[in-house]
Amino acid sequence: MCGAECGTRGEGSRHRPVYLYHGGGMSEKLIGTHRPDRYLVRFLFALLATSCSVSAADCSVAGSCRIAVSFTGTFLGRTCEVDVNNGGTAGTVNLPAVSAKSLQKSGAEVGSTPFPIALRNCPVNRTIEMRFTTRGGEASDSVTKNLINGTGNDFSRDVQVRVRNIAGTQMRIDDNTSYQEYVIPASGNEVTQYFIASYYAKSNGAVNAGRVQTRSTIDLTYK
Repeated sequence: MCGAECGTRGEGSRHRPVYLYHGGGMSEKLIGTHRPDRYLVRFLFALLATSCSVSAADCSVAGSCRIAVSFTGTFLGRTCEVDVNNGGTAGTVNLPAVSAKSLQKSGAEVGSTPFPIALRNCPVNRTIEMRFTTRGGEASDSVTKNLINGTGNDFSRDVQVRVRNIAGTQMRIDDNTSYQEYVIPASGNEVTQYFIASYYAKSNGAVNAGRVQTRSTIDLTYK
């Protein structure tokens, strides 16, 4: 969250908005303002090669994004650079087009695709916790802890997006206990972790062909 809440977790934190664009279209353009402290990544998910486009959300609080520093905290003069899928802050992850028939059983996961998130030029000798969260306009399922799809006549029903780390453990959206650690060495060398995104069927026989569109925020906490 931008505004007074930035930088209140641990010694310092910043929320990195991540925009997930789902659809077959490969020429979609990000619309909106890119601020220096915001890192954007597009995930292009195709369910039967449908397409869509989404506008990038701005800060949910009017005015500039700021980091609030309390007298008991520590202001970090340098924060990490984020690189998603070797595409910098605008990296793209492409999931394959799949048939709705493969998602007719509750709990089915298909289209699994690995992608890296690298942190570089970070403050040294620190552990950084990375979480997937949601902010205004974003949504997660409180039961499955997946990213939920949008609503509308052209949207696929009951399909969600699940994110796991490379070990297969689910990265539970909006769960403070679910995070991936990045241990930054004294050398300050880049640290990379891998994740997996996939389609997920919430109910039996309910997934139909259509559009999949959701988004999430990357939350980095500096310990």
